[in-house]
Amino acid sequence: MHTARLSQDVINQAVMHLLAYREATDPERYRATVIAQWCGSHPDNQRAWQRVDDINARLQPLRGQPVTALAQSLDAPGVSRRDLLRGGGALVLVAAVGSLAVHQRPWQRWQADARTGSAETVSLRLYNGTEVLLNARTTVRQEVYQGRLRLWLLEGEVLLTSHRFAARDGNMMPLEVITREGIITPIGTRFSVQQQAGQTRVAVHEGEVKVGGAPVAFHLLAGEAAVLQADGYRLEPVVAGEDAWRHGLIVANRMPLGQFVARLNHYHAGLIQCTAAVAALEVSGTYPLDRLDEVLAALQATLPLDVKRIGRVWIRLSPRTANA
Repeated sequence: MHTARLSQDVINQAVMHLLAYREATDPERYRATVIAQWCGSHPDNQRAWQRVDDINARLQPLRGQPVTALAQSLDAPGVSRRDLLRGGGALVLVAAVGSLAVHQRPWQRWQADARTGSAETVSLRLYNGTEVLLNARTTVRQEVYQGRLRLWLLEGEVLLTSHRFAARDGNMMPLEVITREGIITPIGTRFSVQQQAGQTRVAVHEGEVKVGGAPVAFHLLAGEAAVLQADGYRLEPVVAGEDAWRHGLIVANRMPLGQFVARLNHYHAGLIQCTAAVAALEVSGTYPLDRLDEVLAALQATLPLDVKRIGRVWIRLSPRTANA
């Protein structure tokens, strides 16, 4: 009888449960409750867990050995190269270094799981099905801790679309988004999180999130935003169009030029500056992020300012001169 091939998502979920099991305070209880519930929710989950658990057991003697020993193990009898490589090499990492990541301090300068540069956005799908869009100049890392999937936002901004998590649904691992100032837990939602200098901004576009880490935990509903700081937080409304960057746009409604330029800088490889004399000028309209020359021309046509290019990468906005 032919057995259907396991999906990549199911294999990834099994690997995440294995990582959580290995670092749990009470591993056997985690296996008997969380993993058993997940396996019982669908036959494919049970098959995936058996495969991952079996391969991990066969790789136990290799734990702590050099990478060269792990590479040689691919040809060892009884260990299928296909099984080891399926899931993007995750199973080899489980055996070799899986227990290391969960014990490191979160703000060490480790290699991130994903990073974007200027004028670049990247779409990711986490192990629990959450869809994540990384804005330009963003760095994130994900890990499993005590049965929960953690997404560390090290810098930049992310937009997340998460399904409602229910404890009875063994296919979904709860998600936490962690920044320097707080922990955000989605409750079936689309929301954005931005790590700024000395603060974090959370904006809920659909659904609901729980915000912890502040002096008092609280919930945000659709249309609400909060700025988290070390000594507290403040509430404010979501600004219309603030997630337009996912469509390659900046939507401004009487936005101060200084704030507009700060956003524009994320999508420009050089440096755009505006002097204090024009920083408070108000910008309105919809602007494409990938056509900088057109945006600058529009600003110069609608605002009393000059655009000066200094070299190939430096652009300076200053008050318009009398003879301009």
